[in-house]
Amino acid sequence: MPRTRRTATLRRPLLALRRHLLAATLATIPAVLAAQDAAPPPAEAPSCRRCLAGHRFLFSNVAPDPFVTTHFRNGLGGGVASGLEVPFRNLEGVVTDTVGGDVGFVALDLEYQYAFTRWLGVRAGTTVLARVGTTARSLVASGAEALSGFSLGATGRVWGARTALVALTAEVRRNQAYILDPYSFVSSVVDNGYTEESQEVLLTSTSTTRYAGGVRAAWAPAPWLGLNGHFEAGSADDPRPDEGKQSVTEFGGLAGVDFATISPVAVGLTLGGRTQSGTGRGGGLAGKASTFALGLFYTGRPNFLIGGEGTLSRVDFDQAQVTNVDVFQFRFTTRYDF
Repeated sequence: MPRTRRTATLRRPLLALRRHLLAATLATIPAVLAAQDAAPPPAEAPSCRRCLAGHRFLFSNVAPDPFVTTHFRNGLGGGVASGLEVPFRNLEGVVTDTVGGDVGFVALDLEYQYAFTRWLGVRAGTTVLARVGTTARSLVASGAEALSGFSLGATGRVWGARTALVALTAEVRRNQAYILDPYSFVSSVVDNGYTEESQEVLLTSTSTTRYAGGVRAAWAPAPWLGLNGHFEAGSADDPRPDEGKQSVTEFGGLAGVDFATISPVAVGLTLGGRTQSGTGRGGGLAGKASTFALGLFYTGRPNFLIGGEGTLSRVDFDQAQVTNVDVFQFRFTTRYDF
């Protein structure tokens, strides 16, 4: 009997202690849950491979960027070249007047790049372009042309930091152009009659190959501003007969502002410029070209970019008998990063 009283006496404080611990535990549960709700979610690993210091770089035709990404890009546009003046010869070959006018053109380009590693990407692209005079006089002066091209290239990142990136690039491009020349055809028929040689003069084809390599760099001084530039040099076939190869150089720069980082407006603005000498990227004519570009893009999706870009170029031809022309072009571009 005494043993039973002693056991009961010990159980009473133990049961009271358990009740106090259970009450304290239940009281702390709401506070723990509230703290978990108020805590910020864990930071995710950055997935944007075209970003530096919180800025996502935009796209431009005049200044390619140095980023190694897997992406698909397409562009569709057109434009007009004005100020074309070439000497007009009669059927005896005597210069009697100058013929000129505007030349219209449309262009389509596609590009796919695959990132094998975080520092090496390989790309392939194709371009189709067609041009023709918009009047009878400009058609006689310039004829008509259809150009198709294919390119292979690679980009390798050599240095990177939080706000800057440098990469080396190499590219080979092959272009095939078909030219319709009504003036040379009529002149050949008058001189030699309607022969197989005169028929070949009406429609001719030329091919050019361009090899180039260089460096590309990007810098983001602020989350809303990105700067990138490039320099390329190499050699290319001269489209003029019996001219062989010539050296080519190209350099340009771009400034891009993403308003989505400083305002609710998901719009990006680009302003850039480029200088080319030798056979241009299109490969149709030899000379020099200076280009200025202004673009507007929608930046509301992290992996998708859509917008338009207008360019104004001053083309100085190597041919002394052809005047310089001004070229305006607008291109609608989309790009998807995988």
